[in-house]
Amino acid sequence: KIQSLTFTDVILTPEMGISFIQNLSKSNVEVLAFDNSCFIKSCIEQFSLTPDSFKFINSFILKNEEDVQNNIHIFSKLVISSSLKSLTITNCNLDIADFFELISLLSEHIQLMYIDLSKNRCSDKFKGSYIIPKTLTKLVLNKIHWEGQSYLTLLTKQTYNS
Repeated sequence: KIQSLTFTDVILTPEMGISFIQNLSKSNVEVLAFDNSCFIKSCIEQFSLTPDSFKFINSFILKNEEDVQNNIHIFSKLVISSSLKSLTITNCNLDIADFFELISLLSEHIQLMYIDLSKNRCSDKFKGSYIIPKTLTKLVLNKIHWEGQSYLTLLTKQTYNS
């Protein structure tokens, strides 16, 4: 059985995205990856309507996507409605300050063990003192564009034992 599915440089139309999301829960796929494949434009609306379609996904990877920042709220549905243990969102122009805010609000409801937010940015609104999920064992923040005092705030105000 296929447990991992990766789409790289694939142009998904909205129709393809709808069909894919509707049928995902019928598969054995546990690892799902989109790299420069228009996931946000093609699948996000359908996903927001049927988040249970991701219930068997334990690793979700999103790379080189546009418009992630404007749809960050959708990731709350993803992490709550799935058995997600690993989340990678890299090179998507995501403000990780917003991501940490979201994760902090959901920390009691998620089981993430691994988060990679590399090649994104962190705005000066990063305040530190976010609640980190107790299950998180690895956080990867490579090649982040740190704005203002955000890096210093991460080093001095953020704690990592929830």
